Amino acid sequence: SDTIWDWKIDDDAFIWNKGIQGVFGYKKEEVGNNSNWWFERIHPEDSLKMSVRLYSFLDYKTDKWQDEYRFQCADGSYKYVIDKGFLVKNKDGKIVRMIGSIQDVTKQKEEEQRLRLLETVITQTNDSVMICSTQLNENSMPNILFVNSAFENMTGYKTEESIGMSLDILFGEKSDNLHIEELKKCIREDQV
Repeated sequence: SDTIWDWKIDDDAFIWNKGIQGVFGYKKEEVGNNSNWWFERIHPEDSLKMSVRLYSFLDYKTDKWQDEYRFQCADGSYKYVIDKGFLVKNKDGKIVRMIGSIQDVTKQKEEEQRLRLLETVITQTNDSVMICSTQLNENSMPNILFVNSAFENMTGYKTEESIGMSLDILFGEKSDNLHIEELKKCIREDQV
């Protein structure tokens, strides 16, 4: 499912496999045969960075190159891609070609962004957030895996001392034992 490309550097001739059509939606006659066509489809915010890295790679003549950028689809939308390439040299050590593959990582990138957003919400909210293990200790209570700063402010327990502790630390002599037992029952029966 990757898009494979072959760049004959001296002639600036580009050959693409069918992935350019299948992944990015270009018709065969829409696909250019030189590096300009490729560079023109790199997102403007990524273009300079990617060009500098690519040409630095060519100047240093290291064997393998990799970069991440956004590539434009035929419909005008962009996909996040990881592009990996390697150099082909002639018998004199001169670079004659570069062959690479572009992999669509849009779903992974969107999931990373979604998780960063959720993390921001959890850490910045004024509501106390606590995440517990699914395993129960001897008191039928789970251990704490994560707390946000609102939890610290509300309970007085610091993150370092809370992590790994049993949920029991939240119950004191004024806690309602009936509610505690009801909570334990719900935890045992996966009803929380």
